[in-house]
Amino acid sequence: MNASPTSVSAPAPVGQAVAEQTAAAEAPAAATQAADTTTTEAPAPVTEQAPATPSLTSSQRNAVRAGEAYLDMMGMSKQGLIRQLSSDAGDGFSVKDATVAVNHIEQQGDVDWNAEAVEAGQAYLDMMGMSRSGLIQQLTSDAGDQFTLEQATYAADQLGV
Repeated sequence: MNASPTSVSAPAPVGQAVAEQTAAAEAPAAATQAADTTTTEAPAPVTEQAPATPSLTSSQRNAVRAGEAYLDMMGMSKQGLIRQLSSDAGDGFSVKDATVAVNHIEQQGDVDWNAEAVEAGQAYLDMMGMSRSGLIQQLTSDAGDQFTLEQATYAADQLGV
């Protein structure tokens, strides 16, 4: 009989309410286990998703701070920022931590990649004359800024090139 309450209480971390646990302990064990299996399967994905965003590691929090600083200084693409944060010549964060940090910045609504492309494009135009296709190529290049074609085209349109 002690085995049934133990197996009934195991799903509790998945999201059952305290009231359900109390009712389950008072109900017959077979009925409780069937009800618990059914009710605990649906909340599982919500429970797994909720802690993912707020619980950043110390390294990831530092990568967020570094990423925000880069975005404040210059126009950078999502891939370019991940590359900068994870580069040995850059900040040296792991690719995983850099990716989590940039995704976090993005999820918080702290970045507009189109605006970043315009800023980067303006910096190129301030340094040298470039054609529309040359600017788009530079902004999308793997060796360059790594913006998407859509972001680079948006920048060229906004800059009148």
